[in-house]
Amino acid sequence: MHPSTIDAGIIAAKLYNEVSHHPPLWMIDLYAATLVPKIGFAKTGEEIKKTQKDFLESRKAIIAALATYQSHSD
Repeated sequence: MHPSTIDAGIIAAKLYNEVSHHPPLWMIDLYAATLVPKIGFAKTGEEIKKTQKDFLESRKAIIAALATYQSHSD
């Protein structure tokens, strides 16, 4: 399992238990950004694409983990 997937589960638990069972997307995005490796400013188109891809994957991982928590509570 990829480390960011584990981190996404931890973040989802924190959001679910401490913020809301249905946190707003902007809050999920803030946490997703913390999972993206820091490379400084992207200098090339490829670096920008990779950063965007990493961010979207982090967002999806957090949302998937939240869905798991939400399905257990129903």
